[in-house]
Amino acid sequence: MATSSWPTTNHASSSLSESAGAVLFDLASGRICLLEYPVSKPGSSSSTPSIEYLLAKGRRNWSESRADAAVREVGEETGHACELLDVSMETRCPPSGEEDGNTPDAVRTARGKGEAFMVQIREVGEGRVKLIWWFVAGSLRAGGHEGAFLSLKDSGTVLRDGMKVYGEGEMQFKAVWFRSEEAVQMLTFEDDRTVLRRAIEIVQSNFDKNGVRRV
Repeated sequence: MATSSWPTTNHASSSLSESAGAVLFDLASGRICLLEYPVSKPGSSSSTPSIEYLLAKGRRNWSESRADAAVREVGEETGHACELLDVSMETRCPPSGEEDGNTPDAVRTARGKGEAFMVQIREVGEGRVKLIWWFVAGSLRAGGHEGAFLSLKDSGTVLRDGMKVYGEGEMQFKAVWFRSEEAVQMLTFEDDRTVLRRAIEIVQSNFDKNGVRRV
């Protein structure tokens, strides 16, 4: 029986999970939002939890798009209303509207919203695999760049089953804003740093330091 010439693994839906997240930028100030997460480590004699700094992400719901999941999870965990940024980046996707199907499989530059800039593939044991899709997002402010941050309550963002989410983000997290260089250093996990560095490259190539799109 013939087999593919490329190494291939198959994962049924019962052994596959997906998460989506976004690196949240405030273009007006050049800052990036991280989650501060206190962790009590088993066996530790200290009563003071250690602090981890993370990027916002979470599991995709049934029938939910990856892009929608990323926006929802960022809102739920940080409390900030956001939208995916319209950016140009390198991709291997064929152009939108392609009809002949003969576009070479090569790197090209495309612009748009709703496309992931990176995916992580994580083996989580017992033959299970987790895919984590990453997007770039921008915070929403009242009245433009100079206004206050919009919370989910202020923006009227509608999440699960038509219900609005109120509050300042999930209780276990604290949203903290850092300059880009500091944000990279603050992240606890090197995999997250790899994601963040690439997101910074994309945003800086699309917007100047004042948050204005480059020509």
